[in-house]
Amino acid sequence: MYRTRTRVLMYDGFPLYVQEDLPVTPMRFALAKVKAVTLFRKKVARYRQVFRMYATRKYKCKPSAVDFKPLSLMERSIRQARLCPLEPLVYGEADGWDIRVNSEMSMGFDALVGTLLHEALHCFCRVRGRWLPISGEHHCMQVLGEPKFLTSCH
Repeated sequence: MYRTRTRVLMYDGFPLYVQEDLPVTPMRFALAKVKAVTLFRKKVARYRQVFRMYATRKYKCKPSAVDFKPLSLMERSIRQARLCPLEPLVYGEADGWDIRVNSEMSMGFDALVGTLLHEALHCFCRVRGRWLPISGEHHCMQVLGEPKFLTSCH
């Protein structure tokens, strides 16, 4: 019987990518979405803290000028994520609302959860009514523990 490992080791806000890469199946993807929603809900205060700190320092504004997408919308975008064939070496992509994960790339369960969290954090934070640029989002994700080589290829 095939067993799926659904436990992930965390480093601050992102999983440690230590598991063996396996093909992404719909069953593993469904389990990863549930785990990602749970982790997002658990870590959302930390995500907001890092993004707010970065935005206030970078744009020299008050913390009240920084706002975030509601948690319910973030959870919905993770739950509605889809498996799609994407370009090689691309783990996933997001347009702010829709999350697409590469169905043709092998990845461990922790990398699958991390990809969902990464894509959900795009268009998560606004400063003075404007979305944070991708470079700023990636900086915050690195502060939260995502490896640098992953944020450079998203």
